[in-house]
Amino acid sequence: LGLVPSICVVDGVTRRTLLQPWVGDRFSYIYECTNPRSHICLEAVERLREAVRTSAPGRGALVLVKGEEDLLALAALAEVPDGWCVVYGIPGCGVEVVPVDSYVRYVARRILELFEEVELAEAPGSGGAR
Repeated sequence: LGLVPSICVVDGVTRRTLLQPWVGDRFSYIYECTNPRSHICLEAVERLREAVRTSAPGRGALVLVKGEEDLLALAALAEVPDGWCVVYGIPGCGVEVVPVDSYVRYVARRILELFEEVELAEAPGSGGAR
């Protein structure tokens, strides 16, 4: 639609197929992280937090995920300020738009508390992931 969000979190893949054109030139800040499928890594959450801190109207932030970004929508619900919306794609259906307030943030954080912390095997050049 020609709109540039304050923060965009992408892996550039839909249904395991590389589809997304490069969008980095639309953002003032680009952060990179690794986040394996079915995980929410601390590194990815830290990049998301940095994006929230640095983004401003007309100066958006892109979080480029090596791996998969799907579960990071839950982390975004826990991290973004009141009044923001988290928009995430549902393949074959469209998008979901969730306005964030203190209750949504509380529920997202409660769900995140149910996740188990795991140590991931260190990939070459990753510096380790948690």
